[in-house]
Amino acid sequence: MEGFARDGMTFDLVIIDPPSFASSQRHVDNAIVAYKRLAGLGARLTAPGGIMFQASCSSRVSTDDFREAVRQGASAAGYEFAFDRYSDHAVDHPVTFPEGSYLKAVAGRPRRRPRRR
Repeated sequence: MEGFARDGMTFDLVIIDPPSFASSQRHVDNAIVAYKRLAGLGARLTAPGGIMFQASCSSRVSTDDFREAVRQGASAAGYEFAFDRYSDHAVDHPVTFPEGSYLKAVAGRPRRRPRRR
C-alpha cells in the first residue's frame, strides 16, 4: 500500500482486510494504531468517488474504537471518511459471548479535505 501511495496510484475500490492485530488485551493500543495507519493509506489510494472498505477481526477492539480509528486515520491523511455502510456478524453467526463479536467492517467514500490557506 505504501508503494502504491508513493507512486500516486488510486483505485475505484480499496479493500483492507488485515488479520487480527490484537490477540490479547495488551495488543489493543497497537491494533488501533495499525487500523489508523491502514485507513490513512487506504484513503490515499481510493480514487475520487471510489469506495474504501476496511474490516477488523480483532475481538478485543470494540466496534466503536475500530470505527473511530478508521475515521481518525483517514483524517490524519487529510480525508474525511463518510461512512456509507457498517457490517458485523450475520444472523447465521450468533454471538453468545462478548469476545465472539469480533467481525466488524465499514465502507465509505474518503473525500479529500480542502487545504487551508
